[in-house]
Amino acid sequence: MSLKDKSLILIEHGEWIFDLMGPLFQEGLINRLGASARDLRLPMMELSLHAYGVSKMEPHPLKRTGRFLGEAIFQERDSETLQRLAAGVYAKARPIPFSQERKSVIAMAERFIASKSVATGELVERWISTYLLLGDVHFRSGSSPHAFGCIFLGEKMDSLAFENLAVSIVHEMAHQELFLFNLIDRLVNAEADFNLVHAPFQGIKRPPIGRLHSLYALFRMVEFEKLADLPHERHQQLLLDTIHSFEEFELTDFAKRLLRSIERGLSLDKVVRRAYA
Repeated sequence: MSLKDKSLILIEHGEWIFDLMGPLFQEGLINRLGASARDLRLPMMELSLHAYGVSKMEPHPLKRTGRFLGEAIFQERDSETLQRLAAGVYAKARPIPFSQERKSVIAMAERFIASKSVATGELVERWISTYLLLGDVHFRSGSSPHAFGCIFLGEKMDSLAFENLAVSIVHEMAHQELFLFNLIDRLVNAEADFNLVHAPFQGIKRPPIGRLHSLYALFRMVEFEKLADLPHERHQQLLLDTIHSFEEFELTDFAKRLLRSIERGLSLDKVVRRAYA
């Protein structure tokens, strides 16, 4: 069975593809970097940083406290890498240390995820190697394809209760999972790369890959919200609306199959469409 077929079966059964595709991605990064990368046993985030040229290969990992980066920003050896990483996410961003209070809220969010979905909690432990807090950003959370396994948090995370922060973590995991899907298929046909269509989630026009990321994040959010008995109806409606935003020529055949798997996985064919304010 092909990787594509295996991945879609996992999606329809409520599972993730991290354990299927993650090791293959890791091996590809190591092969790109050379044998020394294997010997260093670096976290996936740093392997991807080095492989995509965000930072130079170093004989040591970035300094962490658990999975938190930031305490090292005042250390000269790490500051340049962290500043470049922050700027790659948002031009004006700056890395800042996590307070103990913020670490505690993240820990509560992670425990909440594990209590509602043991499998998802285990994936957080295995594949989310890093949290980095950014100042001067407009978002509460973010991800980058060049920093696989890192979740970026903005200071606006303070506005979230731990249950909602848990949903944001799941949201970012979904973006990273779609990065893995992008390794096995282009997802968007080349001629449609810059086709701008209204994206229901953001309320602006976005290209197909942007809408696909919105859709996939909404999929994982709704899936988790249902498990956690959290309100999900509005996100579900946005998911349905986003599915219908795609034009026939935009997505590859595999991406269209992925959308159908999402619909089957959430039984969206049985959902009555409504309007939510």
